[in-house]
Amino acid sequence: MPMPTSWRWPVVLSGRAIRELRQLTEDNRMLDIIRTKFKELSLAQFSTNNQLTIRGTENHIPIYRARMSVDLRIIYTVDLVADRESNFDYQVIKIFSVSTRARVLYNFWAKVSRYLARYGREYRDHCSRREYVQTASGMLNIPAVFEHREYVLAEPDGEYSLGDEDDDIIGSEADMSELHEIVALEKFAPITKSLYNSILADMEAVLPMALNPDERTIVQHHGTSVVIGRSGTGKTTALIYKMRANAQLAARSEGVRPTRQLFVTRSKVLTQHIAKNYQGLIDSSEIVNKSTEELEMIRKENQKYQSRELVEFDNSVDFRVDLPHRF
Repeated sequence: MPMPTSWRWPVVLSGRAIRELRQLTEDNRMLDIIRTKFKELSLAQFSTNNQLTIRGTENHIPIYRARMSVDLRIIYTVDLVADRESNFDYQVIKIFSVSTRARVLYNFWAKVSRYLARYGREYRDHCSRREYVQTASGMLNIPAVFEHREYVLAEPDGEYSLGDEDDDIIGSEADMSELHEIVALEKFAPITKSLYNSILADMEAVLPMALNPDERTIVQHHGTSVVIGRSGTGKTTALIYKMRANAQLAARSEGVRPTRQLFVTRSKVLTQHIAKNYQGLIDSSEIVNKSTEELEMIRKENQKYQSRELVEFDNSVDFRVDLPHRF
């Protein structure tokens, strides 16, 4: 994700928020209202309606609530994202959730705030810092930029750990697992026309995500890579984006035949996942040029089919008919 080149705030959506948007935007009016609110946040219109600090987050990593006219709420925070060369960190608006007021669990977001605080005091200070410039219309809040630093979650007994009191507030192991998923494993996508069009088409396009520094290093490396990590740490994500980068590089190189890439695994489920996500990345770049009528046709076609469970794919035999018997 490139650094902002203007005074606008970059806005990125979590996978959770994108799924919620698909459920909420059955009509274009609802999507227009949400888009307007996203634009207001990008333009630093941080009124009380757009930036009310959630109770219990003030002394940790502030998490905010934005209110809309159709009884909807946006839950977001100001976070840090590294530039492509990992030289600088700049502030972005990270949207965790878009849902109805009745579905917002404010106590849970207070737990997320406490969990994020384990990144340390400097991280908190950088997320909370506000910079302003003088414009013809008055003072304008702009994203701050800092020298890049790798922030690591504190150990349970570390200086910025949650402590016994916060551990009691967080409660169950299930809570801790969900917090870790949101803080460490969640992927965020920039708001683009491709995103809006995929929602209008009810299409699960795989949108380009904001890769972390480790993932970018793998994708940008032109040689062989050996990636080792625990489940859910981004190995497959890095692999998909590396395959896409290889294909794009070959397409831009004159006189070079198209690259043939082969993915080998024991798991049929993982094969299906890789193929779907790789093709989804390609589709997401094409959907941006679709007309309103074409998007409506795609939406009707997509709504005819229910997604099959992964278990169904895993139990089926030879569900891929396009693979040769030998390579």
